[in-house]
Amino acid sequence: MASGDAPSVALPVVTYDDDVSIHFNGEMVTLIHMPQGHTDTDSVVYFEDSDVIHMGDHFFNGAFPFVDLANGGTVQGYIDNLEKVLSWISDDTSVIPGHGPLAAKSDLLNFYNVVKDTSIDIRVKKSQRMSAEEIVAEGLGAELESWGQGFISEEAWINTVYNSYPR
Repeated sequence: MASGDAPSVALPVVTYDDDVSIHFNGEMVTLIHMPQGHTDTDSVVYFEDSDVIHMGDHFFNGAFPFVDLANGGTVQGYIDNLEKVLSWISDDTSVIPGHGPLAAKSDLLNFYNVVKDTSIDIRVKKSQRMSAEEIVAEGLGAELESWGQGFISEEAWINTVYNSYPR
């Protein structure tokens, strides 16, 4: 075993590229790969009969997300994955975030809009040759102040978006 390799007992028994469905406790459960989002190996879990989706690190309810650029995550992939989930679920679907309180589709939609809108704002400023430091100094607006109080600060979110998109 090479240095840094996981022992075989730590490796998954079942792998999948797109999705896989299993029956568990009489319910259909689907694991759906969400590439290039939080990382490149995340999934969301949909409990079909219960109409519940667990978003894992693809949903920080009321806070800026952590996109792990070092492990295959991208802001655009994160946004694309949120769009996919929003197109699949109904207004009645219960949404379990990876971080924050239990939610509904409307909460996930609000989160998506903040992630998308702030990323566009940061990308536009970057295209206007503003540095990340200048964007941080300007901020994203008082209405989003609470969003930076969690695990990811406003500064960290700005830097993540700035570094996720090439010039």
